[in-house]
Amino acid sequence: MSKYSSQPKHKGKSQTKPYTFFYLLCIVLLVGVLLLEMYTLFIQVKRPSSATHQTTSATGSLTNNKKKEEAKKENFDQPVEPTTNSAKTFDESIRKNNFIGTALIIQNGQIILQKGYGYANFEQKIANVYNSLFQIGSIQKAMTAILIMEQVEAGKLSLDDSLSTFYPTIPTSQQISIRQLLSMTSGLHSTEHPNQLMTDDELIHFAVNHIKSENYGTFQYDAINYTLLVGILTKLTDKDYYHLFSQNILSKLNLNQTFFYQDFIIQPNATSAYKKIGSQDYAQLVKETPVESTRELGTGNVATSNADLYRFFSSFAQGKIISPDFMGLLWISSETGNYAGGLYNYTNYYYGHGVESGFETVLCLSKDGQNAVILSTNEHPDNSSNQELGKSLFNQLYSAQ
Repeated sequence: MSKYSSQPKHKGKSQTKPYTFFYLLCIVLLVGVLLLEMYTLFIQVKRPSSATHQTTSATGSLTNNKKKEEAKKENFDQPVEPTTNSAKTFDESIRKNNFIGTALIIQNGQIILQKGYGYANFEQKIANVYNSLFQIGSIQKAMTAILIMEQVEAGKLSLDDSLSTFYPTIPTSQQISIRQLLSMTSGLHSTEHPNQLMTDDELIHFAVNHIKSENYGTFQYDAINYTLLVGILTKLTDKDYYHLFSQNILSKLNLNQTFFYQDFIIQPNATSAYKKIGSQDYAQLVKETPVESTRELGTGNVATSNADLYRFFSSFAQGKIISPDFMGLLWISSETGNYAGGLYNYTNYYYGHGVESGFETVLCLSKDGQNAVILSTNEHPDNSSNQELGKSLFNQLYSAQ
């Protein structure tokens, strides 16, 4: 029995040791693999996390920079009092000239002054403010010119087309070009103005039948040129001027403070016009009749804020409405005295001027649209103007660049 009993014990010991070692080895290897996997996983997860953090930080930095840049941009929705030395100098000059109205001065794309002076309504003691509305008179002609240039850019009209294509009964119409209407070198003059309310078509028909031609080819300012351009627009597009203006200018540029006369007079920030008699400001209220307003179709029946006016002209200057190549076709300096398309085109800046029933607007704008002086008054001085003040301020502004 001892012989048989000792044999199994010996065999049992010799078989258990290899298997136990094998199992232990497998466990160690398995644990090692698990630890390696965990370590690798930890490293792989941690690195992207660090990169994500860096990306987030960078994004946050870019966002902050963008916010700072946006904060530097012009904000037309609030008054801007003068804080810089130059702005304070401009403000002082405006006050010394007893200016009544709203002034907007932009330097390097930033508003440095935007405020009102005097009263918008003297009787009710309502002050002029940063977003007061003023009739801009003849400056509207630049907007009409843009509508014409859109047709030129679209290939529906040429600046060299003859007026006779549209109005063959007008004297000398065969030799008058669209370009000459825009530059007021057509030699055409009105012989009479309407004295009653008319539709757009009636107004244009009246103009065509009350016209004379003299001094062809020389610059002579007469609104009849732009009345005819309005008629040409309606013939080309089969749309009325108000529709074209609203669609191609107001909506396109998001101008929400620009109105035709009938809407202007009911706006809460509309200004009343006054006449100064002697040294007395607000001596007499100036009232424009609906007849006087409607007959200025396309030539001076729009009111706007200085901010909207700047938005329009800076967009024009920067080629956002009409491409610079097409606008370049418009300017002829020799025979027009630098006038074309409702503006005077000088070496370093554009200049616009409008007067309408007690209102006056003066605009000076650098060619890149980054510097501007806009003065709008509701007390246009008799036998005087704010043109000299506006140009003087712009010269100071431009020389400071």
